[in-house]
Amino acid sequence: MLLTGLVSHIRQYPDVTTAALLGFWFGTPEGDFLSALAGRETVEDDAGLHALCDALIDKLNRHPALDAARKQVEVLKRKPYADLSTEDKQALLTLTQEIRTLSGRH
Repeated sequence: MLLTGLVSHIRQYPDVTTAALLGFWFGTPEGDFLSALAGRETVEDDAGLHALCDALIDKLNRHPALDAARKQVEVLKRKPYADLSTEDKQALLTLTQEIRTLSGRH
């Protein structure tokens, strides 16, 4: 969704600056991600650009699943742990592992 929105915005405003793009998504998880990307060191060689592109596409593809898992964890964490069923506890464990994997923190 971020990539689609980014491309759409750039097509609508072809002279948009990096600062304007960051401002458009300011205060959102996507904006935080774009700010982190904008602050990275530039890559000058083709191999580095390809690796960076692949990593960005992979991260963008994981984002919806990661967001969904985090929301499910938040719902489960609203209940006192003692009140969680065995299934809820297992789901919490599974979701936590999924979040670590999707975040690249195995």
